[in-house]
Amino acid sequence: MVENYLLNTLNNVRYAFYIRQGETKNILDNPLAFLSDKVELFAGLSAEEIKRKEAPWYALIANADRTKYINLLENMVVGESQVIHYRIVNQKEKGYQWLRDKVSLITTDEGKHLLCGDAEPIFTAEERYWEQMASKEAELISNISEAALRGVGFKELSKLLLDSLSEITGVQGNRFYLYDEARKKLTLESESAKHLPMFFIESHFGIRLKDFMPILKKGSLCLKALETGRSIITTDKKEIEKLIKEHTDNKTLRRAAPWARSFLNIKTYGIIPLMVNETAFGLVEFTTPKVLGEAQIASIKRFTTYVSFALSKQKVQEDLERERDFYEKLLHATPVEIVIMDEQGRYEFINEYANKDAEVRKTVIGMTDREYYLHQNRSVDDLHKREKRFTQALETQKPVSWEDKVEKKGQLRTVWRKYTPLYRGGKLYRMLGYGVDITSLKKIEAEREALIQDLSIRIAEQTEYNYIVSHHLRAPVASLLGLTGITHLASSPEEQLEMLSYVRESAEQLDSVLRDLSYVLTLKSESNIKPEEFYIKELVEGLENQYKEELKELDTWLDYEIDKNCRRRQVYSYKSYIENILKTLISNAIVYRATERKLELKILVEDVEDKLRISVKDNGLGIDLKRHQKNLFGLYKRFHPTHPGRGLGLHIAKNQVNRINGHINVQSALNKGSTFSFEFPYRLVEEE
Repeated sequence: MVENYLLNTLNNVRYAFYIRQGETKNILDNPLAFLSDKVELFAGLSAEEIKRKEAPWYALIANADRTKYINLLENMVVGESQVIHYRIVNQKEKGYQWLRDKVSLITTDEGKHLLCGDAEPIFTAEERYWEQMASKEAELISNISEAALRGVGFKELSKLLLDSLSEITGVQGNRFYLYDEARKKLTLESESAKHLPMFFIESHFGIRLKDFMPILKKGSLCLKALETGRSIITTDKKEIEKLIKEHTDNKTLRRAAPWARSFLNIKTYGIIPLMVNETAFGLVEFTTPKVLGEAQIASIKRFTTYVSFALSKQKVQEDLERERDFYEKLLHATPVEIVIMDEQGRYEFINEYANKDAEVRKTVIGMTDREYYLHQNRSVDDLHKREKRFTQALETQKPVSWEDKVEKKGQLRTVWRKYTPLYRGGKLYRMLGYGVDITSLKKIEAEREALIQDLSIRIAEQTEYNYIVSHHLRAPVASLLGLTGITHLASSPEEQLEMLSYVRESAEQLDSVLRDLSYVLTLKSESNIKPEEFYIKELVEGLENQYKEELKELDTWLDYEIDKNCRRRQVYSYKSYIENILKTLISNAIVYRATERKLELKILVEDVEDKLRISVKDNGLGIDLKRHQKNLFGLYKRFHPTHPGRGLGLHIAKNQVNRINGHINVQSALNKGSTFSFEFPYRLVEEE
């Protein structure tokens, strides 16, 4: 059949001919059945070489045109022909050649599918123009990627986007907005030209250009684009006038929309949302006095898609910088001497309370304690004491505290100091040092201990959060940055899709970490939780009812034993925290149960020396405390990777125990079960 078809067709072939043949309707799966020798003139490979390499015809097509060719094949109708223009890569000269290809799809009597192509080279001004524009587009994408790698600021990067768009399309005005999804609000970040004459708006209507913003009303085109992630690029006069109207509620200006479109000679109007993880973070708006064709519109969409990754990375980076600045300001405002050192004992941070001289603080960064003391001409005896404490903290891997007598403003003061080594994966990564003037607190020892404990917890939490922000976010951000720089190098649609899947995966990881950190930080910053009177028995029974159906499916129940005083009388304490802690421990017991035996779960409430001790005991998988003791309550720490979880529960529970001035203890053994006990101060409510 193939030979007969060739004999009837080749008489009309003007340059090159190819046939793909196969049993399946998926044309791209079908092998080459015939390829004329003339293909070598513009492909740089003979027909035999192409067949021998098993290179499908579309693999020779330029990357920028391949998707267009594949889309045409997927929409082919049997018995019809279509003409497509595309570039083919000369494998010897490494240049491009534009082809005009007439493609036909035929089904034979035997049920086989034939795809026939009749291709000839063309040289028109239009093809040359688009070849130049494709090259310009690639150059501009490369420039923006390089700028992102250099760490150019977000505003500068968005301005570079607008200027690049002007080069590609010749637009007369464009703007870039940041979008706040929660507040449904746009803020203007940069613009490359004015949409309307400034003097006209100010003199006739009294409206400033910076206030001339798109209105995000329900049903508006801008809001629809942001919510759906779909671009709106139109040459329709009515739709252009509607977009102009949606910039203002001023009735006079809205009536002037047709005049504005005509006066400014707007032929094409576009709004393009910039997306990350299916969420809009920005909006590009442009107008042009030209009617843009499909190829130009596709170029704009393709370009903004590439650039949005660079912009989103830069926005995240600047958000992180603002977070870091916020916490540094917080540490500076804390009335405690705070220093942070690296694993070699060199200063990374020193707050204003430790040294009010900004120049000295700047000079100290990078110094060791010895270099700092010599620089300040301070006592060598004090230096030896600090070095001894630092070494002790390193060797014991535990916090070391001591008291210093120092003279401040002519008075002898007592400063309580502490070194706290911070470890990750068994390796020291920071040494936290802080000092508190406890002169006045020496008279009230109990209050001093409570204050120091609270400060220690809060500073350690802040330091840990800063570490998570700077380290757990670095990997996905780096991945996004790397992928942004190489996405345009993909040689096939499959590789492009694969790269985009990697970008999406990194963005989802980034979004997941940000959501977790935001949740943890919100819990840590709660200040409106107050103690209240409640029956501990009712609280436990409420939990029993909450987990009743889940435990019933496991053929077990929640057993509990409550001290008789607490059973009969109300207690005064932090009910919401206690309930949340118990929910975490009960849920963990269910998730990490041993499948080979029936789950046993018990709550024990005891009155121990003016403190309430609550224990949750199970016979589940247990934890290897020798291995995981140090990281037991750490953020993102998990001990059974085969089971679901994010490593947040115990970390949050520990912080909530700290908030009620309590202490949590764990007894556990692998495959035997665990007992989590937390105790905290409370009081029984007097009976009437």
